[in-house]
Amino acid sequence: MGLKKVFRWAVNKFNDLTPFFVKPDRLFKFLVVGTIGLFIDTGVLYFLVNYVGWSATFSKIISTETAIISIFVMNENWTFKGHGQDHVLKRMAKSNAFRLVGLVIGVATIQFFIDLGMHLIVANLFSIFLEVVFNYTFETLITWKVGRG
Repeated sequence: MGLKKVFRWAVNKFNDLTPFFVKPDRLFKFLVVGTIGLFIDTGVLYFLVNYVGWSATFSKIISTETAIISIFVMNENWTFKGHGQDHVLKRMAKSNAFRLVGLVIGVATIQFFIDLGMHLIVANLFSIFLEVVFNYTFETLITWKVGRG
């Protein structure tokens, strides 16, 4: 068995063993979009606080929502292109709701681990991981209704 056949067998086996919605190319795109969203959130927050003079709390609300909308547009046109039966505004509302729930999960998770004595950065990494799992699962299955294949 050649190396190419072994690799193809391994990829097929991975696809057979993972839930149908966990596809490496889609997950990679989702993570890239999320990273871009992180930079958008941070950039807008910094700009609003330092150049517009708004409070950090109000600026964070605006920056988070700006990132959520940007992430939706990128996912709609790249990550999940061709998926989703609902009207685009309905998908956007679902996506926004899931991301806000994901934010609550992240905040609760980080607080839980900090209360246990975990370092802030490590606790934050755990919270980000749980948010990504939550967002990817619900966005894939409910917002864009990705089926097997």
